[in-house]
Amino acid sequence: MNEFKKIKSFANSLTRKNIDNRSSADVYSVTKYDGFVRSLDYFKKQVFSRDLSTYKIVKKGEFAYSTIHLDEGAIGLLREDEALISPMYTVFEVDKSVDIFYLNHLLSCDLLLNKYALIGQGSVNRRKSVPFSTFSDLEVRIPSLKEQKKIAEILSEIDKLIESKKVQIEKLMILKRALLNSFISSIDLKYKKFPLSDFVVNYVGGASLKPSDFNNSGFQIIPKKAVQLGGKINLGDELLYCSYKFAEENSNHIIDYRYVISTLRDLVPSGPSIGLVGVLEEKGKFILAQGVYGFLLNEDLDNQFFVQISNTDWYRRLMRKIMVGSTQVHIRSSEFLKINLPIPPIKEQKKLVKILASLDKRISMGKENLIQLKNLKRGLLNDLLSGLQKVKV
Repeated sequence: MNEFKKIKSFANSLTRKNIDNRSSADVYSVTKYDGFVRSLDYFKKQVFSRDLSTYKIVKKGEFAYSTIHLDEGAIGLLREDEALISPMYTVFEVDKSVDIFYLNHLLSCDLLLNKYALIGQGSVNRRKSVPFSTFSDLEVRIPSLKEQKKIAEILSEIDKLIESKKVQIEKLMILKRALLNSFISSIDLKYKKFPLSDFVVNYVGGASLKPSDFNNSGFQIIPKKAVQLGGKINLGDELLYCSYKFAEENSNHIIDYRYVISTLRDLVPSGPSIGLVGVLEEKGKFILAQGVYGFLLNEDLDNQFFVQISNTDWYRRLMRKIMVGSTQVHIRSSEFLKINLPIPPIKEQKKLVKILASLDKRISMGKENLIQLKNLKRGLLNDLLSGLQKVKV
C-alpha cells in the first residue's frame, strides 16, 4: 500500500464568504505557533476590518493557512464551532480517510515547513504566496486511519505535557511578580527615597556603530538588543564582536561585568525593552551600543536587587513618567539618574535576591524542560510522520 498521497486526493478548498454578515462568530488569526487564535486575544486590540462581509467562515474541523506566511507555519485546525478569518487565508476540508488531528500535526512539522519554503511563488522572500493548487499538490504520508489516530494520540499526550509545563512556569512567574510587587509596595512606604545618582560611582554611555566596526576579530562584545525581560544579558545571537581598532578608539564606552546595564532607548520595537536593567553573566570587558548605558553601583545598592525591582510594575510606571520622544522613545541619562528609589539596608536587599534567585532557578529549569519536551516532540513528529518510525495498531 502506498502511504504517500497528494493532499488534493483527500482535501478540497472552501470559499464560504460572510455575505450580508450572516455569521456572528469571532474573528480569528491563524498563527505560526498556536494555529487558530482569537484575534482580539492575540493582538490585544482590533486589527481586523469593521466590514466583515468579505471575511471567510470556517467551521469546526476545517483547516486554514496564511497564503503568504505558510512557510512560517501559519496553518491550523479550527476546534471551535465557527470562526471568521481574513480573505488572505486559504480554507480547506478533508474527507473521512484522514484523521484531522493527525493531519494537524503533520501540516506543521519541520518536513513540510521546509517544503512550503520551496513552493512559494513571488519575488519577495517573506511574501511568497502558496495557492491551494500548489499546496494540495504536495505529497504527505497518510497511513491507515488506525495508525493516524494512534500517532495523533501519542503526539497529543506530549502536547499535554508541554501545556502542563507552560502552566507551571506561568504560575511561578506570577508568584515572583506578586512577591516583587508586594515587596516594592512595602518598602515604598517604609523607607526614604534616594536618587539613583547617590548609588552610582560611574556610568558609561553607548557608542555609535557602523558595519565596518565589526570584523569578528576582536575580543570585545557589543550588546545589540541588550536587556531582555528577566534582566539577563544574552551573550549569544544578541551580540556582535567588534574589531580591536574600534575597541581602542572607543575605550570610553567600555564596561566590565561589575556594571549593571540599562536600555535608555527602545531597542526592540516589538517589546517593552526601554528602562530595563540587566547584569553581565560573563567576566570580561564589553563595549556598549548606542542607547545602552552601564552603571557601576556602590556597596549600598546590590546589582541583583536593582535588576529585580526593575521588573516590577512600580518601576515600569516610573520609567514611563520620564520617557520622551514620539518616533524614537528614549530616556535621558540625566533624568534616569534622578529617579528616586526606596532602598532598604543591604542585608534586606540580599535576602530578597536570595528568595527570588530560588524562584528564578525553578523557572529556568522549567524552561529547559519545556525545550526538551518540544525537541522530543519535534524529533518524534518527524520520525512518525515520515514513516521512519512506525506504531503498532
